[in-house]
Amino acid sequence: MSYKKFSNLREIFQGDLNAKVMANVESKDFKDKPCNCRAKTDGGCYSGPISDCRTCCIIYQAKCKICNKEYVGNTQQEEKKRMGQHYGGVKRLVNKGTKSDSFAAHMAEHFKERNMKVSVGMARAMVEMKILWKGNTISCMKSFGKRNCKLCMKEKMEILNKWETNPNTLINSRSEIFGGCRHKPKFHRYLIRPHGQAGTDDGVTPERVEFGYNGKYPNWWTENIPENGILICPPVQGNEPADSGNVVDV
Repeated sequence: MSYKKFSNLREIFQGDLNAKVMANVESKDFKDKPCNCRAKTDGGCYSGPISDCRTCCIIYQAKCKICNKEYVGNTQQEEKKRMGQHYGGVKRLVNKGTKSDSFAAHMAEHFKERNMKVSVGMARAMVEMKILWKGNTISCMKSFGKRNCKLCMKEKMEILNKWETNPNTLINSRSEIFGGCRHKPKFHRYLIRPHGQAGTDDGVTPERVEFGYNGKYPNWWTENIPENGILICPPVQGNEPADSGNVVDV
């Protein structure tokens, strides 16, 4: 038996309003940044040839180069920071015996067979990274800490899909499907892109024009305001003669 709930009028209006208000707005603290890795490989960095190591709010896949098994995870921070935590967990588990997650437990098995000390660089060299999904930082963060966290739900769906297709190649443990959300919402510093925002009564593409813009006379309104406050209309463009008798009281 299946059940589907259709959106009511309030939800439709609210979704349309949110899309217009948040258009061209991005988070300053969690926006994607260019790669700053000093070591480059294959035209990119350690995260792959496209250099997306500083992408936030993602579902990623870490593939072991030795046995081709895969680990699926999520992070609200940069991919580089999250993978650095993974590699550090592998190092601590092998060198000090400190327990960590299923990713570190799997990677540590390869090093224990060699009976050797591990560095972060050695662990990084054994992993091939790939981004499976990229979410909108602002909308995802609104659901953090809730049962319907977008980032957690997407990660669980990716893990379940891999379990159904080829469970023998998955490193994740079952507890990662039933665990609660560990993400924490944070305050944003917003940036508005140069295109500006549409009005709430406009479409997604704004139709309004800036006050005083007149093609041939772009600064006329600000440069020709007399002291008495009586503003004479600018010359009319085209073949029609200008009516010098029209005035605008400002």
